[in-house]
Amino acid sequence: MLNIYSVLAPIALILFVMELSYCLYKKNDFYSFHDSFTNLSTGIGNQLVNLLVMGFVFSFYQPLYEMTPLKMDYSFINMLILLVLVDFIFYWIHRFGHSINFLWAAHSPHHSGEEMNLALAMRASVTMRLTSFFFFWPLAFLGFSPQMIYAASGIQLIIAFWHHTKLIGNMGWFEKYFNTPSHHRVHHGTNEKYLDKNFGEIFIIWDKMFGTFQKEEEEVNFGILRQPKSLNPLVINFHFWSLLFSDFKETNSLWDKVRIWFMPLGWRPKDIKTFRSAVKPLNKNEYDRYSPTSFLGAKPLLIIQLIFCLYIMFLALDMTSSLSLNGRILCGVYIWASMMSWGAILESRSWGLKLSFGKEILLSLILISFNTNLGFYNYSVSILLLLCLISFLGSVFIYQRNRFSLTQYDA
Repeated sequence: MLNIYSVLAPIALILFVMELSYCLYKKNDFYSFHDSFTNLSTGIGNQLVNLLVMGFVFSFYQPLYEMTPLKMDYSFINMLILLVLVDFIFYWIHRFGHSINFLWAAHSPHHSGEEMNLALAMRASVTMRLTSFFFFWPLAFLGFSPQMIYAASGIQLIIAFWHHTKLIGNMGWFEKYFNTPSHHRVHHGTNEKYLDKNFGEIFIIWDKMFGTFQKEEEEVNFGILRQPKSLNPLVINFHFWSLLFSDFKETNSLWDKVRIWFMPLGWRPKDIKTFRSAVKPLNKNEYDRYSPTSFLGAKPLLIIQLIFCLYIMFLALDMTSSLSLNGRILCGVYIWASMMSWGAILESRSWGLKLSFGKEILLSLILISFNTNLGFYNYSVSILLLLCLISFLGSVFIYQRNRFSLTQYDA
């Protein structure tokens, strides 16, 4: 079975590299290392979540599809109709995702990036993909197969990818009907007039029909009003979930424990005593960007490990390979351990370096001992072992270079 994300991921990476190269050439400061690297790392982790999503879609949607007498064939016209329907449903998922607690918890990690570029497009929430597919089930009743729904969702996602850029200005007549970079920059703004606007992914007509359209009229301040202030992927992905869970634990009302997840943003149980400052729209000069100090010489190591994990990600996404389920699980565990170590290294936390060279040792031992049961190709094992060695030596080098200030930012 073809995993459409194994096709779409290389397209996204190529577009990203093209924009990054152009921005570096122009020296326009559209990319910073901290924010962009964090965007890419969370994107890699999210690709593995798409494997879980695929399993959920096929297992949950297939019975619904078999119940209906309607059966839509895999034609260009039907896929075009399905793409419009997916975009319409997603408009409402997206809109509710900015107003209901549990949906904002799922969606907010994507908005927490403080820049607008194609790296931000990869900053996807690990819970948003799982959450959004709970709402596409009517399409199965209309006769669209789970494979078609999953493919159309992926196509919609890659179409929305190019909107995350500052390089493209107004696009004339195209702006009237379709979402564009200008419209989507508004959507990511924390300016008062831009909050909760432009929810369409492919078509902007949904926003014009339902009163949520806003034209780009002033410089956009990107980010969210309550920033996680962290480069740790777990903190980024579960920042708002943790705030909700804290209120869930603190309230004594059983009814409030239930409804807190479904209430509008800003609502809190009345018996909560923990203070949380109110949020307000921010102008450019009021925004406090999070830019911690990283370990000296860490950038080359982080780039090498990122490329390493991209290779592992594509191994896991390739459903035609002989990689076993245990092998794919190992890929996921290793990538998430890497992401956590990267965030800690970017923030100069000593445990990040220890995790960095510890995971290389563990993966090497597993590959040497159990590779025949994991389904890795022989050449893949050799490449992985070589990259493990390079990453391990790089981590030790950074550790030695920074050994006198390892706990500078440790909490």
